[in-house]
Amino acid sequence: MAVPFFCVAVAILAASKPPDLLISRDADLFAARTSDGLAVSTMSKARYSREQWTAMIGASSVYLWSTSTTNKPPPVRCDRFGCSLGETPHRISFAFTPEALREDCQTATLLIAAIPVRQNCPAPSKIIDRFDVWRDGAYALWIDGDEIKSRSVRQVRGQRPWVRSR
Repeated sequence: MAVPFFCVAVAILAASKPPDLLISRDADLFAARTSDGLAVSTMSKARYSREQWTAMIGASSVYLWSTSTTNKPPPVRCDRFGCSLGETPHRISFAFTPEALREDCQTATLLIAAIPVRQNCPAPSKIIDRFDVWRDGAYALWIDGDEIKSRSVRQVRGQRPWVRSR
């Protein structure tokens, strides 16, 4: 009798795709799944999250974005203000400073900010900023063409009486 349930479980696991982008609960670590492994924004912060993400997606290696050895997906370009992945119209921006928001709010499809986004930001179809991760926890994002799906820890966990709302 357990065989049909086992088959359904195996089918669900086989069909589930690991996230393309990950954001830590403090917005101090961002990661992208690549054919090389896991590309991360920093190696000096959120070590536990980085290790858990590596195990979750089954990555064989972890490296900084700036050291990518492949062109698929396009390499991440970074400066002291932030980073960007891809080209317009499918540009993902990671803003670390308020200066980065000026450009990113005009050109990005998806904006992930380590700082609060308090200004009008017309271009991105989705914005995840420091307040979002503070309120909802870490995020996982799946990108399928023009569609961006996201799930936060709070969405998965649900509302529980013993978990304080921020």
